Amino acid sequence: MKPCTVFYPSRRFMALALVMSLVGGLFLPQPLLAASAKVITIQSQKFTVEIADDNETRQKGLMGRRSLAPNHGMLFLYSRPMSVEMWMKDTPLALDMVFINSHHRISHIVHDAKPFSTTTIPSNGEVIAVIEFTAGTAKRKGLKIGDRVEY
Repeated sequence: MKPCTVFYPSRRFMALALVMSLVGGLFLPQPLLAASAKVITIQSQKFTVEIADDNETRQKGLMGRRSLAPNHGMLFLYSRPMSVEMWMKDTPLALDMVFINSHHRISHIVHDAKPFSTTTIPSNGEVIAVIEFTAGTAKRKGLKIGDRVEY
């Protein structure tokens, strides 16, 4: 019977693997992190969104994200119509913010919100949801006030 060989990686190998995984992650679109992702429709166009429906996930939002895959975003849901304010604190990624009223229609769009800004961005009325996309998505997809959002 042959003896079993066990591989113990060297410290150098482990350090190199760690650095490569960290550096490699900087250049790849970061996947949605929450298990609660779903597909939504805006004027027959499909988007995959991560759901933020409690205070903790809404407060964290997309903070720290360096990228999003095309046609991906985050859907912030509120339990009742209300005026909300968003901000870009700790968010290195420029975003479009699409505000949704209680009739599931786009009521306001903010294009290209500035990364890391602590200036608040108002909903300009009561909303039940906000969708954040990578900056340029709203214009590229032709989203406009009045469009129906299904989720």
